[in-house]
Amino acid sequence: MSARVLLAGGGAPAAATADALTALGHHVTGPFDADPPPDGPAPDLGVVCGARAGVDVLRRRLPRGAVVLNCCAPPWESTARLASRLGRADLLAVSNPHRADESAAEFLHPELVVLGAATAAAADVADELYRGVAAPRLRTDAATADLLPQAVDGYLAVRRAFTDELTALCSALGADIGSVAEALSYDARTGRAPLMPAVDDGAALAERAYRRPAS
Repeated sequence: MSARVLLAGGGAPAAATADALTALGHHVTGPFDADPPPDGPAPDLGVVCGARAGVDVLRRRLPRGAVVLNCCAPPWESTARLASRLGRADLLAVSNPHRADESAAEFLHPELVVLGAATAAAADVADELYRGVAAPRLRTDAATADLLPQAVDGYLAVRRAFTDELTALCSALGADIGSVAEALSYDARTGRAPLMPAVDDGAALAERAYRRPAS
């Protein structure tokens, strides 16, 4: 079922979100921030993708009990803070984090759809936007969903730091970092891609491990 979406946001992330939602058959007004769109049919729900002033437009135009999806783009990494800014207790803020550099194609083909909501009903409404998207869903609370982008970034930073240290150790000992990476990728305890590509002389680090076919 298509929905009328009021999209507050700016820049490439908001444009990609608008393109993706349109491709899914929804009627999207926006993105906009400081300059509100002209009046039109009442929206069913709102989406926030980095807007500041646009949040005030959502407050004025959304119907009672509407769901507002937070894509967790700055300055609204906190869905609770966004809900406070909306200033309407009847609006149901749902955390739906996306990467800042995500394209419309990636939006439509995600590895996972995360929905952080206080109620199952709010999560159901948000999930309807993704009808036709073949990806697993993770339903949780908003605070947990908000944290996931930082958790991923932190994990990748630790993995890259480990890779740099292991690359330096292999270089000092005359060991082959590519073979080490491949061996690690076969270990069930470390996973198929336990290392990050290096940015210096070890640029081909884990190349074979990344490309190893799944069994």
